[in-house]
Amino acid sequence: MRAVPLLLMLTAAAAAVPAGAAAQGPPMPARPAPAGGSSAPMTPSTSIFLGGVPSGTRTSDTIQITVVDAIERALDHNLGVLTAEQEVGRAQGGRWRMLSELLPNVNGRVSETREKINLAAFGFGPSSGGPFANIPSIVGPFNVFDARIYLSQSVLDFGAINDARSQAHDLSAARFMYQGARDFVIHVAATLYIQALAASARADAARAQEDTARALFNQATDLKQGGIVAGIDVLRAEVELNSETQRATSTANDFEKSKLQLARAIGLPVGQPFTLDPTVGCTGSWDLEGTLTHEFGHVFGLGHVSYAEHGDLTMSDGLPACSAGFRSLGLGDYQTLRDQYGPG
Repeated sequence: MRAVPLLLMLTAAAAAVPAGAAAQGPPMPARPAPAGGSSAPMTPSTSIFLGGVPSGTRTSDTIQITVVDAIERALDHNLGVLTAEQEVGRAQGGRWRMLSELLPNVNGRVSETREKINLAAFGFGPSSGGPFANIPSIVGPFNVFDARIYLSQSVLDFGAINDARSQAHDLSAARFMYQGARDFVIHVAATLYIQALAASARADAARAQEDTARALFNQATDLKQGGIVAGIDVLRAEVELNSETQRATSTANDFEKSKLQLARAIGLPVGQPFTLDPTVGCTGSWDLEGTLTHEFGHVFGLGHVSYAEHGDLTMSDGLPACSAGFRSLGLGDYQTLRDQYGPG
C-alpha cells in the first residue's frame, strides 16, 4: 500500500523538473515551415512563355531581326525564363533557411531595472528603541543590470534533416525546370518567328494576287471601252479585285499580329519597328554546291553573263552570298554546252 504514495510522489517530481527547467532557460524557437508553404517548386504555365519584359529604348530606325536574334532576346527577356530563374532563387533561399535549423541557436537577453524596496513589507520597519530604528523603511532607488546568453543545439533532429533534404531536392528540381524553360523558350521563339515568316509569305502572295486581279480588271475595262467584252465581264473582274483586296488586307493584318506576338515574346521595346531577316545572320558566306557549279561551268567553257541583266543565273559575274538558289545551270548554259560538245 505504500507503493502508491511513492509512485505519486515520483510522478509529481518528474512533472516539476521540466517546468523548472523551462523557467530557467529561454523558450526554444519553433522551426519555420519550408519556404513558399509547399515542398514542390511552382510549374510555370505555357502561356507565360508568350510574354516578355520589354527592354531597351524604342528608336525610329527599323531593325532587322534574325531567328538567332529572336532566340537570344527570348532567352534574356522572356517572362517564362525569368520566372523560372526566380524560382531557382526562391529554392536556394529555402534551402539555406532549412540548413540554418541544423546550426546551434544562440539567444541573448540584456535588461536593466531601477528599483526601490520597502523594508516594512519584509518586517523591518522602524520602531523606537528597535534595532532598525535608524534605518529608513525605503531603500533605493538602485539599478539592477542582468545580461544572459543561452546556447542550444539539437543533438539529432530528424525533422530538420528531412526538411533540409527536401529543400535540396526542390532546388535541384527548380534548376532542371529553369533549364527546361530555356529549352522550351527556344522552341517558342523559333516557332513564332517561322509563323511570322509564313504570315509574311501569305501577305506577299495575297498582294501578288491583288495586283493580278487589278491588272485583269483594268484589261476588262479597256476591252469593254473598245466594245470587245460585255459589261458583265468588267463586273466579274471588279468583284474578283475587291475579293483579293480584302484578302490582302486580312493577310497583312495577320502578319502584323504575328510580328506583335513575336515582339512581345522576345521583349522588344513597345512600338519598335522591325523587319524579319530569314538569312539567319548569314554574312559573307557562299553556297559550296553553287560555287562548284559555277566554277565547273568555266571548266567546260562557259563564260560570265552580266549580273545586272542576268543576276538570277548561276554563271553571272556576281553570285550573291547566303543563297542556295544557284546550284543548276540555266537553259542558255545547256544550249551553249550542247553546241560545243553536241547532244548527248
